[in-house]
Amino acid sequence: MPAIRHTPLFHAHERAGASFADHHGWQVPAYFTFAQKEAEQLSTSAALGDMSWMTKLDLKGFGLKTPPAIHDGRAWHFGQEHYLATCNPAAAAERSPFVESSTAAHACGSIPRRRAASR
Repeated sequence: MPAIRHTPLFHAHERAGASFADHHGWQVPAYFTFAQKEAEQLSTSAALGDMSWMTKLDLKGFGLKTPPAIHDGRAWHFGQEHYLATCNPAAAAERSPFVESSTAAHACGSIPRRRAASR
């Protein structure tokens, strides 16, 4: 059985009184006070989440003019020809457990290949 991993913010969350849950092999904060109370507060305020457990792909380069199409994830636009793709690792594992986990197609579902722009 693999060891439970902790996010970089684990000790800060622990000091703040978080209750933890196991999520895809990571121990992440589930709530700090009461889950229902925190959910109600979100209707009038904002929250910050530690997404260390998600698969992340940093995509940069010539020809990356539009967001990549990602199944079970999201592409965040960081600048000209720069995207960060975040993906649900459980969804990728359910689709294809035999594909090497370091490949983009496995990590984020199907990311279609694009033809390089002609010069």
